[in-house]
Amino acid sequence: MRAALIPGNTFHTARVIGQRRWFLGASTEWPGVEKVDVEIGDVEALAAKYPDVADDLRAFQRGWRRLTSIVADAL
Repeated sequence: MRAALIPGNTFHTARVIGQRRWFLGASTEWPGVEKVDVEIGDVEALAAKYPDVADDLRAFQRGWRRLTSIVADAL
């Protein structure tokens, strides 16, 4: 099991790599996070600022949209 301290004002995400098909992970915030404390990043602005990982940023966004669509359909 791995754990990491992610400093404030830091973008973080996770993905499955290689031949693995699933990942059990979590992200917790302490103390609790208020909606006002969360900023949703602009993927294209981040991609322009960090061109070396632009494809990865866009892939995360596509994955998130697919996941939220699946969850919405299940409800």
